Amino acid sequence: MFTGCTKGPDSYLQLQSELYTFDASGGENLLIFSTDSPWSVETEPLTTTGSAFAAQRKAWYSITPSSGPAGENLRLQVTVGENDTYSERGVFLVLRAGTREERIAVRQRQKNAILSGQNDYAVSCEEQTLTVEVQANVAYETVVESGQQWIKEAEAPTDTKALETTAHAFRIAANTEERERKGVVLFRNTETKLCDTLTIVQAAWTDPTPELTALTALYESTGGDGWTHNDNWCSDKPLNEWYGVETDLSGRVIALRLSNNNLTGELPDELSGLTVLRHLDLSHNDIGGTINKQGRPPKNGTYSFMDTMHELIAIDLSHNRIEGGLPFWSEWTSKSHKFLDYIDFSYNELDSNLREWTALFDGRNLDLRLNYNKIPTGYVPDIYLNYHSWPQMSMAIARQRADKDTGFMDGAQLPDFLFDDLTTGQTLRVQDICKDNCMTMLLSWDPLQEKSVRFAETTVQRLHKLYHGQGFDVIAVIPKGEEYRRAAEEYLRTHETEWYICSDYRTLSGEELVLPGAPYPSYMLFDAEGIIVDEIYEGKNIPPSFSMGPWQPLEDILSLGFDYYVSLCFYEHVGACKYESTDYSMDKQYELLHAATRGDGVDIVLMGDAFTDIDIEVGRYRQIMEAAKDALLSVEPLKTYKDYLNIHMVYAVSKHAQPRTKDWPADYETALDIGFITNWGLQMSHGGPTNLSDYTQDHERLQTAKVWGFVVNNCPGAGAGYINPPYQPSFGTIGYLDGTFYFTVVHEVAGHALGLLGDEYGHNQTTPTSGAIETIHYGHRVGTHLNLSLTDDPASVPWAHLIGDSRFPDVGIYRGGSNYLYGVWHASPRCIMNSSPNWPYFDTVCRELLVRRILTLAGEEYTFEKFLENDKMDY
Repeated sequence: MFTGCTKGPDSYLQLQSELYTFDASGGENLLIFSTDSPWSVETEPLTTTGSAFAAQRKAWYSITPSSGPAGENLRLQVTVGENDTYSERGVFLVLRAGTREERIAVRQRQKNAILSGQNDYAVSCEEQTLTVEVQANVAYETVVESGQQWIKEAEAPTDTKALETTAHAFRIAANTEERERKGVVLFRNTETKLCDTLTIVQAAWTDPTPELTALTALYESTGGDGWTHNDNWCSDKPLNEWYGVETDLSGRVIALRLSNNNLTGELPDELSGLTVLRHLDLSHNDIGGTINKQGRPPKNGTYSFMDTMHELIAIDLSHNRIEGGLPFWSEWTSKSHKFLDYIDFSYNELDSNLREWTALFDGRNLDLRLNYNKIPTGYVPDIYLNYHSWPQMSMAIARQRADKDTGFMDGAQLPDFLFDDLTTGQTLRVQDICKDNCMTMLLSWDPLQEKSVRFAETTVQRLHKLYHGQGFDVIAVIPKGEEYRRAAEEYLRTHETEWYICSDYRTLSGEELVLPGAPYPSYMLFDAEGIIVDEIYEGKNIPPSFSMGPWQPLEDILSLGFDYYVSLCFYEHVGACKYESTDYSMDKQYELLHAATRGDGVDIVLMGDAFTDIDIEVGRYRQIMEAAKDALLSVEPLKTYKDYLNIHMVYAVSKHAQPRTKDWPADYETALDIGFITNWGLQMSHGGPTNLSDYTQDHERLQTAKVWGFVVNNCPGAGAGYINPPYQPSFGTIGYLDGTFYFTVVHEVAGHALGLLGDEYGHNQTTPTSGAIETIHYGHRVGTHLNLSLTDDPASVPWAHLIGDSRFPDVGIYRGGSNYLYGVWHASPRCIMNSSPNWPYFDTVCRELLVRRILTLAGEEYTFEKFLENDKMDY
């Protein structure tokens, strides 16, 4: 029986014996079958119908049992009484299981049969002539009732009225199918219902050279002409002279090794002919298709070409494109693979749940490798978790991917192992390192890969410096090979490295060990007990995920996706970061990230708070400011008017890596002292940080800048806008970082600080307070909040000139604004100022206000015609 956690294939029903025609004296016979579904049997007449059939059923046959559960080699007994009539009789047994149905004829010869002698013939699969002698004293005709395609009467005999013997010659065609077939010939009286039956069973075709057939099929189905090596394939040379083929002394194929040989296409069913194969290695090719096939008789149900390879010791199909599920090896099939102890299906597209290969786990040391498929990670059968070497096995199956995401198996555990550390020159035990720390990073690191080297110089160095003193360490595992070892040693010569670099590694008993490899760089985090905490890699989806548009991931794969997520992980297992900056040499340093080429230039200044000296040293601070700049320039109208914009960056070195919050200690010191006080709010003076002048005194343009953006480290997606009159600076604060960073930068800095736009959402289901009403009234007088209205009169809203314009069908009047659902209105149902990442763009009214503000600050006159001339929509 097949078992599994996912929905399996359609039910199967396989007959394993057949019923032959009963003679007139009756008797008993067994029908043997197998099915994976509950079954039942009914009868239908061959010719008789209605009440006559019902009476006939009671009179001459019985069937037991009439139903039953699923099973293998099930037995159905058919009992037939004596036939004392002159007519042959019969019924159909209709056997149903799930969606499958088989119809089996039960026939009994009549008394005084026409046919004298043998009624059943078994013939070989070859083409031949079968001669049958018939004695009859009545006229009869010969009818091939079934098997007309392969049974042909050579010459029709003449009718006879006397008791004579007539020879009938039948030409039997060769059977080329791998299943036997049955035909029925009737000798039927032309005047009465007397009839006798001849049954012919032809044996299935048996391939005389199944291994040659298997190898030839493999060559043809996987593009053998394009293989890197195909020496002697499909030639008359002995099989052991074919490239990659090994045979035993009798010439049977026992090994097939075609790794890294440019095999394409799919694996053929004919490989099942390699029944004594011990080693199969087709790794590192481009093989697609599936391992499992949906069977037709005689292979009903799901099967794999490996099912017949009972001598297998090792299978390696890794690094291909094989899809679908893992083999459906039942307990019986698993037991038949009694020598199999190495299975490597890693780096494919397999997507079924883990199979409960019970017998494979019983009494053997199984080396199972399934990393980097699409196997669901949420459920691991107990047979895996309770396996004696589960920690070691878990490293070989733990890492899986789903679409663009990757995950690790529940219950994955770091095995204890020894490794040669290139940093210290010592042989170390990983368990000792884990126990000495609260959390340990197992880093998959390729010293020959530029991205990996950059990752070590930035992320690894930063995390190690921030948290090493609190019980955090790093073990970098490099690919095996002398070239990787030399590259790692060169890295150590040119970099100050305080973490471990693992080259050779092995179990405590010296056996080979699998640790997660590609993608590089990536890492797993383990607690002090070696239990996996999390896994981080490029492309991982940390919800909520959001982007203002196409952008390339930064060199540091934690940036703009994982920093806050990882910070929470460290906070849970290591505690709040206690690191304190010591190098303030970069504090107040300045860079121009984007230069204006038109007008006087509109100055936008970006700064960070709660970033330490190590953030600046490894380039993380600059990366984040570059990302904020890219966000601003990715949305209209800033994208079109980017030549008017100067985007500046000022370095600010904080003592601590966290702002003041209601949860974290109040004595944390940051450069700008911006506090995170609520789930969404960032707190500072409405006039900006109190010490802002310290950062502008050496830069004249910064002293007059009207647009400021502050990115606050280790804040979960918070944001706040501080809108002042146009002649004063306005500020946008952005909590760094979750997946809404790009959205928040545009909303707070471009929307509030540059556009002087009000919020268009209404979370409070009330009308605005008098203070809120006065803020909007005052804003309209001085030129702010012009995307909001305190009236829904179309003639009185600030955007009245756009209502009804066919060029802007989105413009109307919609309820909500300034965080009040009632008493305030805005112009469009979809806009980034409405606080939804689903609308990462400015609506028409906001675009016009932004263009007016940009041109005014740049020293140019604004006209509505200028807006129309260059207006572009992002949606």
